[in-house]
Amino acid sequence: MPAAARDLRGLVEARGVWHPRIDLNEERVRVQARYEHSVNKWQIVASACGDALIGNDRVTDGIFRPMETFVEYRGSKAEVRLGLSNVAWGVLDELSPQDVVSPVDVTRWILDGRADARLPVPLARVRLFLPASLTLEGLLVPFARRGWYDQLDEPHSPFAPPGLETFPRSDQQFSTDTMEGGVRFRGTGSGLDWGVSAYRDVVDFDRYEVTPTGFAAVRPSRWMAGGDLEAAVGNWVFRADGAAFLDDPLQQTGAVPVVVRRDTFRGGVGADRRVGDSALYFNALYNYVPDAAQLETRSELSLFGGFTRDFAQNTRTLRLFGLWNKESDSGFGRLVWDQELVENLRVDVSGGVFWGQGGSAFRSFDDADFITARIRVYF
Repeated sequence: MPAAARDLRGLVEARGVWHPRIDLNEERVRVQARYEHSVNKWQIVASACGDALIGNDRVTDGIFRPMETFVEYRGSKAEVRLGLSNVAWGVLDELSPQDVVSPVDVTRWILDGRADARLPVPLARVRLFLPASLTLEGLLVPFARRGWYDQLDEPHSPFAPPGLETFPRSDQQFSTDTMEGGVRFRGTGSGLDWGVSAYRDVVDFDRYEVTPTGFAAVRPSRWMAGGDLEAAVGNWVFRADGAAFLDDPLQQTGAVPVVVRRDTFRGGVGADRRVGDSALYFNALYNYVPDAAQLETRSELSLFGGFTRDFAQNTRTLRLFGLWNKESDSGFGRLVWDQELVENLRVDVSGGVFWGQGGSAFRSFDDADFITARIRVYF
């Protein structure tokens, strides 16, 4: 087999989604390919994805877009990456406070989890490997990419805010206002890993306000300063993760929408354990907003966790995920059964249920409960 063919891999998947409480059917198709090639200290990655919404009760839609595509130099003292790439900071599962670099597709997050929902951003990244197992990472994102509720027919998605099609949309013109960047410093030793970070972040989703020219959508910037700890004790791994957001632009509710600036904090602790074919994790996340009256975001405590069990040498997998928001007495639960039929052919069936009014971690999606089945062919 030619070397280039060995470096190319991908998948084709077809998925059906049924929302029983609103009697909505969706059929989604995805084709994804990734090419990787290494020459000495250089690595080249190019990947792309095509998605289509077909034969359903919503508007037919399709997109084609690049995914992770970059050139990277890997030396003994430094790494340099240029291109499109995903970045995940922090140590908590699913809802790390410091995970602000890559935006997400909310629909993919709910159906598949945060790792599959991240959207790559254009960046220049430098990692310096320092003595005493220290790493310094510098990151520049010249264009702050927006998040999506759904990259396919977003205004009518069950996971989008009601009436989204009538809202204005902020432009994405390049300027210094849309530039992001920051640093992360990491260390390890004596069974303890730690990290600190600072980042200028442009919020992923629009905020709304009334201006002299009318109702407008904006994506303001803020500063994030965070830190995390991680330690292994036997079969357990314990984690702590927190971030302060300076001048955080929060949406004020009411007859006249206003963006209100506050210094907020989000922090949490977690633990996970893996024994044999089973793994489980628990996390608690607290979001503190001072003077939260009239604000869409409020101080609140969220508890979330998951369980994974592999069977028959990883050919079958059961996954559970649950989230509960204390203040609103609401939550979300998801169950997935994934099975390999033959080599490179897998099917999975999953379902998700929402209850209550929702919190800032997962907003309320009303009647968006779902059942989905998917078949994937890998090449």
